[in-house]
Amino acid sequence: LDVVTEEPVDARSPLFRASGVLMSPHIGGPTYDRYRACGEFALANLNAYLGGEAVGSVLDLEAYDRST
Repeated sequence: LDVVTEEPVDARSPLFRASGVLMSPHIGGPTYDRYRACGEFALANLNAYLGGEAVGSVLDLEAYDRST
């Protein structure tokens, strides 16, 4: 499982004791508390790109292929 209704999962959840269950953190996107920072980062990158400057966190095709 990597997606549950409420994260983080309460330590008392029966999921932690269920046999045959593997739980991992859901890392598909930002949490609510990071939305603003992600938006600010995106805007900074857009401004840098439009200003002819280097952008941060460039994802090339090789890295993209490994992550999908």
